[in-house]
Amino acid sequence: MADKIINPLIAIFVGIALLYFIWGVIEFLAQAGNEEAKTTGKKHMIWGIIGMAIMLGVGGIIKILQSFFEPGVGIGGGFLT
Repeated sequence: MADKIINPLIAIFVGIALLYFIWGVIEFLAQAGNEEAKTTGKKHMIWGIIGMAIMLGVGGIIKILQSFFEPGVGIGGGFLT
């Protein structure tokens, strides 16, 4: 189930967070003279990084849970064998 539904969603959300980060970089560089715009750009970059970290963490947790609960996968052959 996770391979067909959740993994593509995680990839989409990581992409959105990456675009948000890139938007912050562009905003930061384009408005070099405006301190308020630079601060906004910094915030966008930080939230983009946080978003990517959260989604990649969720992906890792899902992989760990899959290897734990699916029979024949991972160490010990799964929990429900």
